[in-house]
Amino acid sequence: MKITILHVEDEPVLAKLVHLALTSFGFSGTILSADRVQSALELLGELAHKRQPVELIITDMQLPDGTGLDVVRAVRADPYWRLTPIIVLSGETAPGVVSRAYALGANCYLPKSGKDTTKTLRSLYECWIENAILPSPPTVDRVQEALSRAVNFRARTSGIFLRLADLAIEDPVEMRFWLERSMSEGNLSNLLELFRHKINETDFPSAAIERLAEMHASVDNALSAAENCLQTTFPDAGRIYRMALDLAEVMDEEIMAESLGYLFPKSPTATMALKERAAAHFNALATHILERTEEPEIRQRAEALRSRAGRMDGALEEDHLQESAK
Repeated sequence: MKITILHVEDEPVLAKLVHLALTSFGFSGTILSADRVQSALELLGELAHKRQPVELIITDMQLPDGTGLDVVRAVRADPYWRLTPIIVLSGETAPGVVSRAYALGANCYLPKSGKDTTKTLRSLYECWIENAILPSPPTVDRVQEALSRAVNFRARTSGIFLRLADLAIEDPVEMRFWLERSMSEGNLSNLLELFRHKINETDFPSAAIERLAEMHASVDNALSAAENCLQTTFPDAGRIYRMALDLAEVMDEEIMAESLGYLFPKSPTATMALKERAAAHFNALATHILERTEEPEIRQRAEALRSRAGRMDGALEEDHLQESAK
């Protein structure tokens, strides 16, 4: 079977070496290239949209805008690509990095080093291309795919807030606040799960699905930035508040309202609960930040978020009145 491989590598010489080596071993499929995490994820997004296959992903660890761990994490979180085998081919062999790659869902971690690289590529070819039976990407309903992404985003956000609570262990008020935000995200995730078997692609206009996908791309970028920051640094309060506001602001108000409008007929109670939780979260976040910082730029953004929560509350009142009138 001729397969398509995505190779994520920022060193042109190494990318060429892999291509030439696999071809010399007998590979006759297609090798797609990306030199950054973002370009790899954008390419996968385009291919998923066109329902074009990638049977195997090979990624380097150190990339200009992130790491191979970001690639693994994003692929495993994507409903369309989550079964696709991922091989990390890297000179980075620190035990912690290797363990983290496997924990996130990498299928194989191979070292690339000097004269042994050709042998490594030969073993990769024989195992994963010549002999392995690779899964085909599933046919995924685009609305179900978006719902799965939304559930995953809420889980990732909950994890970020748990990390912030851990960083605030010496400040009980701050620690409690982030723990509450983490639990709130968990509740939002559970509410989204209620729609798992209630909706499909026929419930959303195609244009609305496209707008939702664009918002999800922005959400994913903001989450990845926050996760990377928390893995590598100990941010101060100002950076933490900006990070939290970044996560809130990428949730486009108009797209959220539109999407919830399509969900409403399927389960009015769950949809209103989602709106209430989201409005309460935005209001709590804005209020907390305004109470804890005097930085003008952060306060301005927090005020805007609180106004947004107020608009959501106003829309909720209209929903309740419409339901009561029925």
